[in-house]
Amino acid sequence: MGCGFEDLGRSGQTRTAAAGRRALSEFPLQPNRVTRLAQGWNATFGVLDTRGARYALRVRRPGGPTVDMVRSELTWLAALRRDTDLVVREPVRTRNGDLLTVASAPGMPEARVCDLLRWVDGRFVDAALTAAHLRRVGVFGARLQQHGAARGALERPRVTDVTRLAPSLPDNLGVRLAEHAAGLVTDADPA
Repeated sequence: MGCGFEDLGRSGQTRTAAAGRRALSEFPLQPNRVTRLAQGWNATFGVLDTRGARYALRVRRPGGPTVDMVRSELTWLAALRRDTDLVVREPVRTRNGDLLTVASAPGMPEARVCDLLRWVDGRFVDAALTAAHLRRVGVFGARLQQHGAARGALERPRVTDVTRLAPSLPDNLGVRLAEHAAGLVTDADPA
């Protein structure tokens, strides 16, 4: 049984979008257009404000990360923006100065944790993945590790489901997953 946005059904999706619109009213912007983006565990919406600025609004899944977990994540993102030159999304504070808000809609069984991030342009490389891309990912990951180690732990549980393949494995980070990841790297163009 899934718990992602696509599993909510039409009425659940409508209520989630309504909660997202309510959450947007807590942030210091005037939305011009809100569009649903590709969904996963959370409902994510693209937001264009009246000045032309772009944002990503995340409406967290029911039973997902707690307010403290999401606030910890967003605090770290803000620290990464402040302390490094890494390109990461910038959390937008609410009118009250918080990094998140909690919103609901009529008929929604539980309120949802919502946050707003400034848009970062990018693209998927998929089949065009090169060794140079992988090196940059490695450097980025190392810098995240260094910053995280110096800053202290996030308020988050251990990550065990790295890919869709992981939940089918006994230890989620086992040999099959390592082989799958190695195959992705091997298949990358060495240029």
